[in-house]
Amino acid sequence: MNSLARWLCLSMSLLLPGAVLSQSPPPSPCPSNAPVDDVIAEMNKQKSPRNKNLLPHNVCIWGWCPQAVQIPEPKRKTEEQANPQPEQQTDTPNSTAYSTSKSESDKCLDAMEQTVAAAKDVDAGDFDAKIKNYKGALMRYQLALQEKPGDAAIYVRLGRAYEHLNDIPHAKENYTAAASLAGPEKWVKEAKDSLERMGNQSERK
Repeated sequence: MNSLARWLCLSMSLLLPGAVLSQSPPPSPCPSNAPVDDVIAEMNKQKSPRNKNLLPHNVCIWGWCPQAVQIPEPKRKTEEQANPQPEQQTDTPNSTAYSTSKSESDKCLDAMEQTVAAAKDVDAGDFDAKIKNYKGALMRYQLALQEKPGDAAIYVRLGRAYEHLNDIPHAKENYTAAASLAGPEKWVKEAKDSLERMGNQSERK
């Protein structure tokens, strides 16, 4: 099934080198840097009607299917293997485009693997936080940050978890990291507001 998903999601130009010019390029741009909440929202749309509590295992995010199996290149003919010189001397635009396209696609799929893993950890952490299991939430958010560093939403969630566990220095550290990022604005604002609130609490003490 994974192989089938990869067939559906990748451009036909990856499978048929000679048809590069007639086929559309892979989906662009690579969505691996999309905010984690956007990825979770997209995954939620693909939940099974039978079990809406779990994010789907196999997903395609905006045309990219990161968990699909790599499709190998078609095997060359025996004659070509015995006499590879003509192919080595021929550097056609088609073959170059095919190689570059495949490389870019593979890089995106690798990055999407990490992004999807981070989204699943954030979703599990949110569930733990909802039932006030803040230690469990903290562990999940820490994993998510390793998989998708630089996401303001994850830093803010870490700050919340640390704050609930009364670890104020680490809470401030994560809020500060989120506040220094470019966006999304919702999370940057919450980080700044949390730092201001915690600063006011310190002054009152």
